[in-house]
Amino acid sequence: MKERNKGIIWSYAYTVVNMICGLFLSSYLLRMLGDTEYGIYQTISSFANCLVMLEFGTGTVLTKNIILCRSRSASKEEIDRNISTIWTITLILSAIIAAVGLALYIGIDNIYANSMTAEQITRAKQIYIVTLVYLLASFMFQTGRSTALGFENYTFSSKINLIRVVLRTGLLTLLIWFARSAIYIALIDACLSISLLLFTLYYCGMKLNVHFSFRYFDPVVFQASIGLCMALFIQSIVNQINTNVDKFLIGVFMDPEMVSLYGVGMYVFSVFSSLTSVPISMFAPQIIGEVGARGINEGLHNKLLQATKLVTLIGGSVFFGFIAVGRPFVEIVYGEKYRTAWLIAVVLMSSAFLNMITGVLVNVLDALNKRMFRSLLILVTTLLNVVLTIWWLPGYGIVGAALATAICTAIGQVVIMGAYYTAKLKIRILDLYWQSFKSIIIHQLIAMAAAFAVSSQICSALAALVIGMCVYMVVFTALYITLSPDGRGQARRVLKRKT
Repeated sequence: MKERNKGIIWSYAYTVVNMICGLFLSSYLLRMLGDTEYGIYQTISSFANCLVMLEFGTGTVLTKNIILCRSRSASKEEIDRNISTIWTITLILSAIIAAVGLALYIGIDNIYANSMTAEQITRAKQIYIVTLVYLLASFMFQTGRSTALGFENYTFSSKINLIRVVLRTGLLTLLIWFARSAIYIALIDACLSISLLLFTLYYCGMKLNVHFSFRYFDPVVFQASIGLCMALFIQSIVNQINTNVDKFLIGVFMDPEMVSLYGVGMYVFSVFSSLTSVPISMFAPQIIGEVGARGINEGLHNKLLQATKLVTLIGGSVFFGFIAVGRPFVEIVYGEKYRTAWLIAVVLMSSAFLNMITGVLVNVLDALNKRMFRSLLILVTTLLNVVLTIWWLPGYGIVGAALATAICTAIGQVVIMGAYYTAKLKIRILDLYWQSFKSIIIHQLIAMAAAFAVSSQICSALAALVIGMCVYMVVFTALYITLSPDGRGQARRVLKRKT
């Protein structure tokens, strides 16, 4: 429990630092590179990131296999067979990603012929090659760090990512100041990912006595893992489409400047997603172990409730706080012409918040090897998202693209998956939502209304942001501590530690 709590603290420390550095970098890069150059980078990185769908979720599979092995006190030989098998799959998939990536490189000229000049396409192809190297190194690094989480080392991934984001921010700030080209973003990402990969392999060997090789490849482990790999492969397709299809289609049908504007909203949304996804991975060992040992029971429900309340407390504060004071925040950081990015972020965050409240349930699906239904369902709703985006872009612009993503997320991941959890797994999904609403969300809504009412009356963007944030925090804290049993309990524990 203490190690998991440390992992959560380190994860949020990394998330906060990453958010601050990311906000600074996105604003800095926009101002230094300009809308067009930065838009080219956003466009081509979205195109290259489609290759991530070929990763088949090997990191998640490896974490789950190690947790289940350790929960039943399996031998080191069995653990080595699982690690060797998944690592072999990772290297094979890396070779496939490289081959497909080189094939796509040839088509860049035709894909962007109508939206970029010949000079811009040349720069885009250079960025693409370096980004491909970054993706390959990052893929192998993800599998390596998943090994540490499987051994319940909750802090390793966050610590190493924290180092990466600080180095990345410093190096990019320095390089872009002297050489204003987007290629340096891709170069620094590639170099850092290769360095982290080598360090992770060294760490696992020295600290965990784990060595990545082909020696212990086991066809039985491969066969047992392939079902979850396929489900995660489908989900990876979905994730990449949802993350990149909007910017890709905007880049094809509109222009790089609109990609930059949409990218600002997507960045804010990505920060929100990072904050709300921490409990999903941190609670994974406990939940997967519980399901593997005792199945679905009341004890599991209580563990799920802990995670959902944590997501609601943190994610809801970000979401409702951003609704209240996000507009002046965007104006200060990016400028008034990026004001629409606030609306983009709010639309994307709305359905994602409802989904992430119960996002920890994917660990139950993984433990039961039942993720395939969710993956297929999201694939269908994602295809619907593509259709709606193409349909609504001409009439509603980039806001239409965000609406299409939000609506499809709500249909697939909130409504239909909620019914599946209730009917098939007998998980009391409505109780998870109700407990989160009555103890946390109701107070967040009141605080949001108060903060928005105050900040909207202030002309200065900086004053509106600061005063609005203060109003939100004061109102929510007062309501949460006085009216919520969870809040009163947490307040008593804090006071008890101080005395």
